[in-house]
Order: sequence, then structure tokens, then C-alpha cells
Amino acid sequence: MEFGHLKVFDAFAFPTVVIFSKERPNTKKIFSISEREIRGKIDDTSLETIREALASFHEFIRTEGFFISKSSLTEEWAVERPEIQEIVHKMELRGKQLAQKLEASIYRGITTGFNDAYILNELEYNEIKAYEPQSLKYLFPLLRGRYVQRWTPAWDNSYILILENSFSEKTHSWSGHSESEAFEILLSGHPLIAKRLASHEKSLRKRTDRGYYWWELRPCKYYEAFRLPKIAWGKYGSSPRFYFDDQGFINLNTIYFFNTDKKWILPILNSSLSYFYSLLRFNVVKDGFIEYTSSSIGRFPIPTPTPEQARRLEGFTDDSRLSELNALVYELYGLNAGEIALVEELTAGAYGAASAEAEAEGEEE
Repeated sequence: MEFGHLKVFDAFAFPTVVIFSKERPNTKKIFSISEREIRGKIDDTSLETIREALASFHEFIRTEGFFISKSSLTEEWAVERPEIQEIVHKMELRGKQLAQKLEASIYRGITTGFNDAYILNELEYNEIKAYEPQSLKYLFPLLRGRYVQRWTPAWDNSYILILENSFSEKTHSWSGHSESEAFEILLSGHPLIAKRLASHEKSLRKRTDRGYYWWELRPCKYYEAFRLPKIAWGKYGSSPRFYFDDQGFINLNTIYFFNTDKKWILPILNSSLSYFYSLLRFNVVKDGFIEYTSSSIGRFPIPTPTPEQARRLEGFTDDSRLSELNALVYELYGLNAGEIALVEELTAGAYGAASAEAEAEGEEE
């Protein structure tokens, strides 16, 4: 039995109970109970209520436990009832892994090593625009993880200073010179930017992951990918928060993305069935947040819609017709009425906390 994030102890832990008995083992099945069903039994608002529930827990296990086949415990698995696992298997049979279907890479946003030096607010951007327009070629609109929303992101008018690594990605006017000469060239051509960076020189020099010169960013070979149409999402979420970006935002490293002009993929990823799949196949971390990494999304099964289905999918651009969207996605994966009812039960109320979690999500340096 895995208790997951239930607060069984005063300290933060992931408690697991292993029960042994002296009997001939079942070579084909394992008796199990899911964390979801444990949560349904236990009110985890206090340690006392948890401990009271545990006092009669053996009876709960006896009546609510179930067997799972050992053959189902492959590289990716979850302790869930067979009827729930069957929906996951059906999705994987109906779809093709996203990374294979697109034949495209999934990228992560950039790491600056020291955000304060490179992120500008609107006032700082406007100052450079007014007094140093030649430096605008280094400034790009930035979308940060905390502003990720479903369907369409909320931009806070931030910008990022992109000084690509000399030699491996770009040759600048200062490239090839000694450090002191190179900085003088930067200072003479872009004084506002140079002075901004100089004010953070000590911190920028400490970075272990930086460009050839201390003011440059670490090597990155896919800057151009940021400027192409893409579907992007935040690394953590209590539910799917995918959006389409054709504005060319640069992202920091708590955002992942892949380039595509197939807008019909976005509604599938924002559907309740997507949330259902992520609960069972993706890593669930502290406070029940799901970890949407490049590898997990790369394995998400995407079906092939007919041209008419693709056209209908592209008509969904927000949550106003979520029930209609879900019905179409269920159709794509071939779910029956009983399976749909299970998905609806497990995903009820999934989209209430998106704005709060977006505010809570920060970026790594």
C-alpha cells in the first residue's frame, strides 16, 4: 500500500506499508489498493483523523482491495483497478506517442543562471527602446512559468535579454577579442545593456553554466524554435495547462514546448481524458501536482483524427465547451459509456486551481 502524499506522520514523507503473510505466493496477481481510494477513505486534514481511520483500515483493505496482474507491471504502471487500467491501454492502442507522431523534438525553456540580470520589465524595455534602439535586437518577449494558462497565456509584458554564446551560436561585434576589449566594444555599442550587466558582474561570473564571456548565456542550439508556432505548457500543474503560441515568446526553464502548426493537438491535451491519463502515467509530486516533463508528454498517445474531426477540434479555443470537447476526444479514443463515466468520475473538478498554481510556480535561475 502506498499512501502517497497523505500526511500519516508529522514530518513530510511518502509512507508505504508492506504486509507480509506466510502463504504460497500468487505468481500471476498482486493484491493492491490505490492511493486514490485511500484518499476517499481518509480525511487528511489532520493526523488524528488519519490515525482514527487507520485503526479500522484492515477491514477497508479487505473489502475495497483488488488484484492486478503482474504482467501489467511494465516500465510504466500505476496501482489502479483493472477497468481503469484498461482505458489507459485503449488510449495507447488508439494513439501514437506524440514525439514519434510529430517527428519533432520537445524543448525546455532557457536557463539564464541569474534571472535578475536578463529579465526586464516594461519600463526598462521602453527605456532601451527610446534611448538605445540598436539594442532591441537582443530583447525578446518573455513568458514566465507563473503566467502559463490553459489555451492562451497571460503575458506580464516582460522581456528577456538574449546574448547568445560567442562562437558556438553567434558571432558578435565583440567576439574573438580579449575579455576586457570585448566588454569595451559591448559598452560602446550598447551602453545601457552593458551597464546593466556590469551591475551584476559578480553574480554572472559565479555561474558555472554560461557563455564564452561572463555576460553571455549558456549555449543553446534551438533559439529559432522559440520563434516558430508551438504548443507549450508549464512543468507542474494540478491539471493540464497547454497553450498555443504563435507570438514567438521566449520561455524560461519551467516551460516545455514543441513546434507544430497542428492546432488540433492542443484541445486533446487540454481535455479531461488527457488529465485522466496524466494521473495514471505521469509523476505526481508534492500537493498532488502532476509533473509534465518532456519525456512524459513525448509518450502521450495522440490519435489520428479524420479531417472533419481535426477541423472540429481546432474550433475549441477555451473551456466554454469543455463537455463538447471531451465527447469528441472520447470518440477519438473509442471509449464506451462505462469508460466515459469512470473518466468523468476521476476528473471531476479538475480545472479549479489553475490560476492559483500558476501564481505559485517560479523559475529556476
